[in-house]
Amino acid sequence: FLLGIFLTIISIRGSFIWNTRPITVTNAGEYTDKPNQISLVVNTPFNFLRTMHKQHLKPVSFYKDESELASIYNPVHLISPNDSISIGKKNVVVLILESFAGEYSKIINPEIEFSYTPFLDSLYGHCLLYTRGFANGRKSIGAMPAILGSITNVGGSFAMSKYVTNDMKALPYYLTENNYSSLFAH
Repeated sequence: FLLGIFLTIISIRGSFIWNTRPITVTNAGEYTDKPNQISLVVNTPFNFLRTMHKQHLKPVSFYKDESELASIYNPVHLISPNDSISIGKKNVVVLILESFAGEYSKIINPEIEFSYTPFLDSLYGHCLLYTRGFANGRKSIGAMPAILGSITNVGGSFAMSKYVTNDMKALPYYLTENNYSSLFAH
């Protein structure tokens, strides 16, 4: 019985070294190129025990079908080769601020005495500024899927759901496909 308990703990931890931490689903992507290989990287007994109480995300549908959505707003704009539109290649920088409110920026809120964000305010004349910010989740873990992949946190965090290993294409993928190089700094 004691040997069984010992082997169970070792198999859950994935190591005999007690100060190490097992690889979880959320950081297993660092060790593989493809999302569908994450299951091969994580420790199965640990992952099973950790996720067996998790609720699955419920499918949410706001429109009857794609045609109804396209009639309201269609983000796809096709440009034919005969069009004389030159888009040009611009730099794309996405700044994500956690627990930030517009009341701290003098550009967004000119009534304040001084700006808490002088560098961001200095960028205003050289970029596109959106002055309406909305929370996209209750926890920080939902920020990246929501901002970069347009996956909202309705019904729970995508990063902790069973869908995290799905092969998806988000903003960094499309930028790379168009010969942009990416850098993520945290």
